[in-house]
Amino acid sequence: TIIMILTTCLAGSLVTDRFARKVALKQDAEPLMASNIPHRILIHLANPKTAEELMDLAMLLRRRNSYEPLYPLTVVQSGSDADERIAQAEKLLGHAVIQAIEADVPVAPVTRAAIDTVVGICQAAVDLRITLIVIGWKGSSSFRGRIFGRILDAILDNTGQMVFVSRRLTPVNTMKRVVLAIPEMVDYQPGFTAVIRAVGILARQLGASLLIVTLPSVLK
Repeated sequence: TIIMILTTCLAGSLVTDRFARKVALKQDAEPLMASNIPHRILIHLANPKTAEELMDLAMLLRRRNSYEPLYPLTVVQSGSDADERIAQAEKLLGHAVIQAIEADVPVAPVTRAAIDTVVGICQAAVDLRITLIVIGWKGSSSFRGRIFGRILDAILDNTGQMVFVSRRLTPVNTMKRVVLAIPEMVDYQPGFTAVIRAVGILARQLGASLLIVTLPSVLK
């Protein structure tokens, strides 16, 4: 019995090492397909009044077959009193974690200290290999803001991830229709298929109808 155990242990380690190397080499040789990229959602939380609705939106955008957690993120400005701001941010994240757990959704809260909110969000998106960013919008921008304002415009300029900008005035569970406006030539842009899929997931999760508004040339 002792000889059999010894032989099995030695043979098992040698066989495992040999075939593990082959599997690793095979995976390195395979091209990275878009379908194999983990679907990870980052939710930027800054306002306690809108944190719950942003988490709701992220859970609706999450694919049903995904094992990836949601990543609620708070960014605090680095400085002498950063510890106090981090404590407040963690309190906000605590509510988001409870909300996700109650919905039986895995969650991994993230806190970043950075010199600027945009830097913190963009760096977290890169470090965590995020594919979709959910962020809120107050509904207006300053005079200098091109579209959404300084922070949102900078995020759109400095990230390659899909960004869902939320300005919700009614509860999400009351929505009966999702309207998707598709400009001309946008179907030639990278990420167009991913956007269509994400909007389809949102409509399906809501149990809402999907209305696509576009030009006849796009439909061709």
